[in-house]
Amino acid sequence: MCHKVTSRFVDTLNVLKDKNVVSSYRGFAMSVDFSPQSLNEILRGKRNVTIDLIAQAVDKYQFNAQYLYSGVGEMFINDEVHVESSSQHTGVNPTISYVPIAAQAGYGGQVQDVIMEQELPTFTLPGYEYKTGEHRCFDIAGDSMEPSLYSGDKVVCSRVEMECWETKVKSGLVYIVVTVDSLYVKRVDNQIKSNKCLGLISDNNFYPPFEVPVTELREIWQVDLTISSFNASPKCVKNGVYDQVEELKDMLSNQTETIKSLNNTISILCKSNRTLN
Repeated sequence: MCHKVTSRFVDTLNVLKDKNVVSSYRGFAMSVDFSPQSLNEILRGKRNVTIDLIAQAVDKYQFNAQYLYSGVGEMFINDEVHVESSSQHTGVNPTISYVPIAAQAGYGGQVQDVIMEQELPTFTLPGYEYKTGEHRCFDIAGDSMEPSLYSGDKVVCSRVEMECWETKVKSGLVYIVVTVDSLYVKRVDNQIKSNKCLGLISDNNFYPPFEVPVTELREIWQVDLTISSFNASPKCVKNGVYDQVEELKDMLSNQTETIKSLNNTISILCKSNRTLN
């Protein structure tokens, strides 16, 4: 358990950031010559604040050491910092974090990284459902979920808490499934209770289904909303291309059956010929 000094330090740092004195936790760490990774562990309650970090914060940002060590007095020595009212910030707080393609590489390994999450771009959407709970937006890449989702689409998702995975992850719905090494958007077959795994199914049947053990899961986000580019054409080009691909696949399948039939006929004729000879 972290010391009360650490708790007060984190509270003071959060006020500093809320007042836009620093733009990010990483920016604060770099400004006081401190490791962002170590600061992340402090923010997550994994380690205590160091004396050197407190000294740098007191010197550069006027943290009140008396408050940090005893809880007495104001957070900051300089009154101009702590008396600033949060009511001056009249904008709506962003509620949806955006994970672009570039940030998805290694995303699973950075789950619970406070600094990484804080630096993700954020935005808001109208509607009460996006003002409560935790939401995240992901870019879609590849064609494995066509025709439901296309590369370049964005999906807005709501977090499914880990303790609710077994009951709230519904088979047949689409989820963002995060493991240590990968991030998938798939239709899910919930086998957590029976087989301790999730079945992941692509809507594009070119891609075979597969299973992920529950021990490898890090996050699950339910897809609630799709954001797609507008196509002014009266006929959806994407669906047209998809239909053409399906026709080609059917044609190839029919040709394959025809070739098999011809091979069987030739084989029978060859055997018949050898018998006559």
